[in-house]
Amino acid sequence: MEIIPNYHPMLVHFSVALLTISAFFYSASLLFGSGERSQTFLAAARWNLWVGVAISFVTVLTGWLAYNSVAHDALSHKAMTLHMKWALPTLGLWIIVAIWGFLSRKTKPSLIFILFLWISTSSLLVTGYLGAENVYRHGIGVMRLPAPMGEGHGHEEGADGHAHSALDTNDDHGVNVLESEHMPAHQESPNSHDSTDGHEH
Repeated sequence: MEIIPNYHPMLVHFSVALLTISAFFYSASLLFGSGERSQTFLAAARWNLWVGVAISFVTVLTGWLAYNSVAHDALSHKAMTLHMKWALPTLGLWIIVAIWGFLSRKTKPSLIFILFLWISTSSLLVTGYLGAENVYRHGIGVMRLPAPMGEGHGHEEGADGHAHSALDTNDDHGVNVLESEHMPAHQESPNSHDSTDGHEH
C-alpha cells in the first residue's frame, strides 16, 4: 500500500506485545505455585514466547529493509542506527530465552530464567521506545498530508485553542501561521503566546 512505505511498524507491535505478555505469564505461573492455574499461565507463556520470537525474525528483517530504504537525513540515520544496535542483540536474547524455555518445558521456570526473561523484556522495551522515536520524533517513514488547495486554509480549532482563518495568515505578532506548520510538533516559536490570552487568528 502506498501509504505504508514498509511493514516494520505493524509487525513490531506483535513482537512487543507477545513477548512482554509472555514474561508476565511466566512470572504468574511461578507465583501461583504448581496448581492448575499455574499450568495454564505456563502454557500461555510458552505459546506467546515461541510465536513472538518467530514473528520477531520477520520484524527484524522488515526493519533491516526499512533501514536501507526509507528516506531520511543525517540526524534520523543516527537514530535508526541506534535503534538497530538495540534490536539485533535484543533478538539474540529472546532466541536464548526461547531455546531455554523449550529445553526446560517439562519443569517449572527457575528464578534465574525469570530474571533473564525480564532483562530481555527490558531490552525489548528500550528497543521499542527508540523505534517509536524514529516515527514520532524524527518522522521516518511518515507521509505528509497533501498541501491545502486554494488561496488559504482553514481548520477546526486546535488543541492549542487557536482558530486560523483562510483570510489572514499572520498572527498579531507577525508570525506567519503557514510557515509555522513546518515547526516540530509542540515546539513554540520565539514569538509564541499562551493559548488562553484570548487571541484568535
